[in-house]
Amino acid sequence: MALTFELLFQKPEAHGALIHDLAWRPGHRELLGYWENAWHLFTPDGERRLLARAEDFDAASANDILSLTWSRDGQALVISLKNGVVLFDVEQRSSRRLVRGETRQALLSPDGKRLAFVHGNELYVVQTDQGEPRRLTFDGEPQVIWNGCTDWVYWEEIWHRRNAGFWWSPDSQRLAFYHLDDSAVPVYPMVDTRPLHPRTDSQRYPKAGDPVPRVALRVVDVATGATQSLNTHNPGDDVYLARVHWHPDNQHVAVERLNRDQNRLELLLCGLDGSQKELACQESSTWVNLNEDFRFFNNGDFLWSTEEEGWRHLYLYSVNKRSAGKRRRLTPDGWCLDALVSFDNDGNDGFVVQAYRTDALGAAERHLLHLRLDREDGAARLLTEKAGHHQAVLGNNGIVDSGLWVEIHSRSNVFTAQTIRDLDNDTVAFRLPRQEPTYDIAELPPVEHFTIPSSRGPLPAQLIRPQNANGPCPVIMHCYGGPGSQVVADQWHPFGRILWHRALAERGYAVLFVDNAASRFFGKAGEDRMFRNFGELELESQLAGIDFLRGESWADADRVGLWGWSAGGTTTLYCLLNSPGTWKAGVAGAPVTDWRLYDAIWIERYLGLPQRNEDAYQRAAPMTWAQNLADPLLLVHGLADDNVHPQNTFNMAEAFIEAGVHFDLAVYPTANHSVQSLTNVGRRHLYEKLTMFFETHLGLP
Repeated sequence: MALTFELLFQKPEAHGALIHDLAWRPGHRELLGYWENAWHLFTPDGERRLLARAEDFDAASANDILSLTWSRDGQALVISLKNGVVLFDVEQRSSRRLVRGETRQALLSPDGKRLAFVHGNELYVVQTDQGEPRRLTFDGEPQVIWNGCTDWVYWEEIWHRRNAGFWWSPDSQRLAFYHLDDSAVPVYPMVDTRPLHPRTDSQRYPKAGDPVPRVALRVVDVATGATQSLNTHNPGDDVYLARVHWHPDNQHVAVERLNRDQNRLELLLCGLDGSQKELACQESSTWVNLNEDFRFFNNGDFLWSTEEEGWRHLYLYSVNKRSAGKRRRLTPDGWCLDALVSFDNDGNDGFVVQAYRTDALGAAERHLLHLRLDREDGAARLLTEKAGHHQAVLGNNGIVDSGLWVEIHSRSNVFTAQTIRDLDNDTVAFRLPRQEPTYDIAELPPVEHFTIPSSRGPLPAQLIRPQNANGPCPVIMHCYGGPGSQVVADQWHPFGRILWHRALAERGYAVLFVDNAASRFFGKAGEDRMFRNFGELELESQLAGIDFLRGESWADADRVGLWGWSAGGTTTLYCLLNSPGTWKAGVAGAPVTDWRLYDAIWIERYLGLPQRNEDAYQRAAPMTWAQNLADPLLLVHGLADDNVHPQNTFNMAEAFIEAGVHFDLAVYPTANHSVQSLTNVGRRHLYEKLTMFFETHLGLP
């Protein structure tokens, strides 16, 4: 069948639909899910009952609903809207407004009696039974002082695009919260050129070497409003307070403190009495990656993961007097921890982790393991036997409630299935309904996974062969790059780039993906190969792809294009400029062209401060090699990109102009970094542009 542009850029439902907003109802054998324009409760017996529609949540449409969260007792839902927060009584099927106006992060207290939220850079609390919101902080300032929420760089790099800024104590009496001061962080102007008189919005954005946000961790008593700062670091120290965890005693907060060089991560126990004690520490000669795997047990013992063995593993740390300071690895050999999915405060039921095998193409898949503390041999029960990518939806706060969970499974050539399963006896209870794509997946050009040889050993690769090819065909290589990256994955992608790649194969192009030797497939030991040295490893891996194609009779190695977005755009530029003539043409979308222009937290982790590592920044910057351009190149950038600013592409263009070399340029005024802000028409225009560029310079198959 033909994957036409009309089909590719229809509404997403044309590519199949799954149940959204999956969340187990605490204390019940019921699963919340959005299906057929309403929220339903599903049971493992295959029954479902209508719970609510958007209007029942005081919302104009489902698009106005940002998130739904169960209360701990399962009797209510907290509905975060674009214009406030609603509390929905499940049994009465009635809603009540708690907050009006835009909010960031709204969280119920553990006892369900209060709701905390952020509005206008200030932290508020409101009783869930009655009353008006009460303000707890008073010094917030737009784009300067942030209370209970994150600025852009903490949101992007510390919390990986999640709203996190305050944390309830277990007894619901206090809130720990961020106080971020961005007054010294430089401003980047975001310009909207569409109005008659262009509008400018200011973004606080610390580039490499710039001052970073000054951070403090404060605690407020929600009853009295009394506020204090915890003893986390000396004033003036350049640190990141990366994770925050209340201790079960309600008198201490565990803080993960990361130094600016990001090679030392300390776990500190900070008391309300001003005390500070180090519980554990992770150090590296390169850098330490953050994780979200820390959990306290009720007795004060805790889980924490590290990568000191070259792969991430989960450890149990003991703090009782007899075994204080001791730890035990819980994840088995041959596996790398990807995420801690479920947790039991007493440890009696064990916990579920997402992980992947450390051999060969192991990282192309994700599996689920059930670990138990009473297994001294480190053995784990594999919950997912099928090949492919597996995710899990477990109970509220990651607790396995009633032994039920949802397995979400897919493969590159297999559409996603959501299945209710029983954790205890591993039975399948019920497959949730889904809407199949309007096309037959079996008729699409299939995705193959394998390895290709390189000077550093086998590299992961993924290939979509052309359909009905007559003789050697042109090839388009898609790349990303950087430490811990990954493009080779055995997972269904419903629409976007991977489906466009299949459309290219229908047109007669082959599409090849190659991951580098610092990707997820090689663990932290592999990532470290890029310490202070960006560009060279990415070029090696893409050249290995070229060598592979030269040995394949179906491939025309003289007609190969290269393209990528974000770090993939940077890789494309670096490859074309450092190996001119190897590729016939290249497309660089939203590329970083000089790493001094990127945000401090991300790039300093790998290249250090530019003031101390100028040569590393110089060698890694595509702008350094602008004069080497010898192949057709299309630069693409969105003017609304607040992650990789369009300044990167404009500076690259100026460098090309000064070098006297020619290139093509396409800008999308409303596109953000992921281009998801574009309409379907805009996305279609973008991919038609890419298609026409490659057809022009690689020729038609």
